[in-house]
Amino acid sequence: MLSKVKNFLSKNEISLLPFETFEISTNKSAQEIKEDLSEHLLIKKNLGIVFFQKNTDKKYEGYVDKESFKLRRILKGGRNSFIPIVSGKIKKRHGKTTMEMKIRLHRFVYIFLSCFIAFALVLIGIQLFHDNSFNPNYFSGQEVDLDELKSVFGEEKYEKIFLQKRELFNPWFLSIFIIWPYLFSTIAFNIESRKVKKFLRKIAGEFQ
Repeated sequence: MLSKVKNFLSKNEISLLPFETFEISTNKSAQEIKEDLSEHLLIKKNLGIVFFQKNTDKKYEGYVDKESFKLRRILKGGRNSFIPIVSGKIKKRHGKTTMEMKIRLHRFVYIFLSCFIAFALVLIGIQLFHDNSFNPNYFSGQEVDLDELKSVFGEEKYEKIFLQKRELFNPWFLSIFIIWPYLFSTIAFNIESRKVKKFLRKIAGEFQ
């Protein structure tokens, strides 16, 4: 089953995390690749976080420097901070030109996602500790007769002390704040990654 899932993901080039590496081999020379890339790029050295749309006929921005290059798709409409950046090297291997590439989100996006998920994990940890701290058996180290406690405190006070406070946070609800950013960032990454790989394969006239 796992092998089938792995083959499916590999065949469809689906990444389970918002980063990946891949390579393209071509019959073109390294110089031809560099020239073709430069022709299609709006030259820009600093690829910061995407905030604004750009009015240009170019579809990608970045630069080519000796045997390396960096690029990303230019945002033409809407807002999208999940446009990945491609960092690549052009090498000669076995008589072919190989483009070795890493596709990553902007560093700021990774930091934001990490902080967001870490915050949710901290809240879940607080809730789990909170659950134990209001369990009468937690501090006593022995079984406590809950019916006796109810008779001592009364039904209403018992619920306020030992039940209502346990609902500080709902761990299942908080888990959404871990699952949602993971799914959103990974899906957005895969959509954008597919676009940029299609562009690079067109540039390379891929040979495999």
